[in-house]
Amino acid sequence: MPPEAELYYIAQYNFDRDKGTPTLRSLAKGIHRMLEINEQLPKDKKIRVISISKGWMPSHKDYKVITEAVQKARAAGMLVVCSCVELIHDGCGFGALGRSPLADPEVFESYEPGLFLAKAFRARRIFLPECHFWAPMDSRTTASPTGSDEYVFYRINGVSWTIPYIAGVYALAVQVDPAITPESFWALAVQTGRTIELNCDGKTMPLGPIIDPVKLISSISDDGAASQQTQSKNTIVPGQRQHLLKVFLASISFKNNDLRSLHRIWPFLARFLQIHRFSEAD
Repeated sequence: MPPEAELYYIAQYNFDRDKGTPTLRSLAKGIHRMLEINEQLPKDKKIRVISISKGWMPSHKDYKVITEAVQKARAAGMLVVCSCVELIHDGCGFGALGRSPLADPEVFESYEPGLFLAKAFRARRIFLPECHFWAPMDSRTTASPTGSDEYVFYRINGVSWTIPYIAGVYALAVQVDPAITPESFWALAVQTGRTIELNCDGKTMPLGPIIDPVKLISSISDDGAASQQTQSKNTIVPGQRQHLLKVFLASISFKNNDLRSLHRIWPFLARFLQIHRFSEAD
């Protein structure tokens, strides 16, 4: 989490507890609850990003319900990051990266498509929106569920591990530039990202742009570059003081990032976090 950030966590079931069938209605209810909380917050402390480690398709029976909820969040100025982000923020998308366990996470060339995406990538069967970037997924070390002083390494992960990473970088961007918008952030992440070349069966294939948090945040703090993106209508005031923000994480806890360079500008300072938990009865 970025320094001085506040974290809201709402846990919701992904299934109907009475019928035992999958549902998105509980998730939509959690988003509406977050919007209610947001209405009570002062202007400089509004919720800016929602991280939902889940996705849905237009064919889902609850598609209308969840779409209504996320569009209200978008209208409230929030970035909603999920595995179907392109359905919420037009033209935005992301790919998920893998890395050999022994490869240096600080080196961009250590990355490759995530393990479950690798075959499709080599066959050129991965189709992402034009405005997309790649972010870490596989080979992650986190706090272990087996003990408060233990860690665990996960070699293979899913896109749900990439989602909170992106939400966290956006939260940091908001602290540097409170006027940044989801669209301008996404465009800037693409612009400042780095593309590498992979050797796939003797053929060279580009992979990128890979999000570069250090370069992205530096470009924002240096000259307010995010405000110059064509999709942004906000005016940036250089040197504007950082604001507190809240992050809503649904379905999955925030995971440690892989690009260790980010730690130099984004120390995890637990004393700055204020954790708020709300039950369905609140």
